[in-house]
Amino acid sequence: MAGLRQAQQRVTRGRTAQTRSIPAPVGGWNVRDSIADMDDKDAVILNNMFCLPDTVINRKGSTQWVTGITGTVETIASYQKQDGTEKLFASSGTSPNVEIYDVTSAGAVGAAVVSGKSSDQWQYLNFATPGGQYLYMVNGVDSPMLYDGATWTAITGVSVPAITGVTTSTFIHINTFKQRLFFIEANSMSAWYLPVQSIGGAASELDFSSFCKRGGYLMAMFTWTFDAGYGMDDHAVFVTSEGEVLVYRGTDPASVATWGLVGIYTIGRPIGRRCGKTMGKDILIICQDGVFPLSQAIVTSLVTNKAAITDKIQAAVSEAVTSYRANFGWEILIFPLEDMVIVNIPIGTNLSSQYVMNAITGSWTSWTNLNASCWVEQNGEIYFGGLGTVWKAWIGTSDDINTAAAPGTYATSDIQFEALQAFSYLGIHNLKAMKECRPVVAVDSPSIGLLADVNVDYDTSPPTGVFSVSSISSGIYDTSLYDQAVYGGSFTINKNWLNASGLGYAIAMHIIGSSQIGQFRWASTDYLFQVASGR
Repeated sequence: MAGLRQAQQRVTRGRTAQTRSIPAPVGGWNVRDSIADMDDKDAVILNNMFCLPDTVINRKGSTQWVTGITGTVETIASYQKQDGTEKLFASSGTSPNVEIYDVTSAGAVGAAVVSGKSSDQWQYLNFATPGGQYLYMVNGVDSPMLYDGATWTAITGVSVPAITGVTTSTFIHINTFKQRLFFIEANSMSAWYLPVQSIGGAASELDFSSFCKRGGYLMAMFTWTFDAGYGMDDHAVFVTSEGEVLVYRGTDPASVATWGLVGIYTIGRPIGRRCGKTMGKDILIICQDGVFPLSQAIVTSLVTNKAAITDKIQAAVSEAVTSYRANFGWEILIFPLEDMVIVNIPIGTNLSSQYVMNAITGSWTSWTNLNASCWVEQNGEIYFGGLGTVWKAWIGTSDDINTAAAPGTYATSDIQFEALQAFSYLGIHNLKAMKECRPVVAVDSPSIGLLADVNVDYDTSPPTGVFSVSSISSGIYDTSLYDQAVYGGSFTINKNWLNASGLGYAIAMHIIGSSQIGQFRWASTDYLFQVASGR
């Protein structure tokens, strides 16, 4: 203690207080770099928040969309017709009582539109022909389901329409390429394709067994637009369970004159049937080594972790893959309206978390309390499935959650968020005595509960200091006086100085918040401190 008192005395005697300002952790969650060697704009902890280019905000909430569904919703499929008609379908249940429900409208679920299936883990796409707009769904166990906007049809070798030449119930993945439907056969190296602009007909086989040195089976197929030296063009991409990627160019697989192999590349083993998602002109793939843009596989046949968009959170991704790779529910959702990429992490039965990236800045955060088994985006809104329910996400300021093991009982829950910014020397490597700190934040409700404090020298313990914030009082519709009350949506900037204690070299702001009715934006933090001479 004597040494500490002497250090404090050296700091306080005759020293002038200094100030430094650090932007909020817009660089996002970092578990790649040493805690002692992070960029000032990164975060050691960042949960239930989202990084904008200029601020960090708490995530929005979730609300029940459709309730009363039996079992866990493992698939939500979006049907979008060319005339603007939109529908959502959810699948849940256990064999042989798996059902598909129409969940387009909010409320209690109605009667199933499809019943008696064996698996609710469907892959799907929308496909248009001169005959109409269709939703096609496959799961590798049941006959594919085809929806034409009014009627559901189980596709077999004798149905109308029919697919012949193959057992259709083996189809486990589906894609469209150059106006053709392609299907992946479960537990095989075979893909099957139909005639141009057809939802049925004689299926033709592509067997990739002789091309793949690492064995395994076909996992998925994607359509990828890139320039391979002869201009931009669509390419057919086949990904195996062992991480081999076969890229083809052409239009008709039956003709060597119009179909050719561009190359075979190697990535990490893909995780799950829903391992990939098109983002712009690229494809993001969840691999055992992280989430990679497929374009990096063209650059080199050996993809390093530095090429992954998850590079900064790779330690967390690797831990999740090691622990949960066998669980169903790995999936990428692209949410263009918010420039958001969501990676779903299935932790266990009706339990999951998400890693969420700002697609503009590449900054990551983690989300908890949204126990999603599947995701879908439709018309600028996102939904997720879970126990007995389809939820609408990124809406409001609280979560509706199940309160019991059985579905149907819900409660409004606070959104708990936390941020521990990267430790900074504040431009001075001497010993510092903290005096005050000033998080510059904006809120739209004074009801947001906040704890804030300064952590020193890599201590990650939670803050205990209460951080009081104020906001403009909102008027009540039909009660407050017109042209006098301020109505909701206005943010108030808070720039109050808080007492801060601590003696150390590296400094970090730590904020924990809880709210059901408010939004929070963090722009920067100012620090007031004194410096020890010669230390």
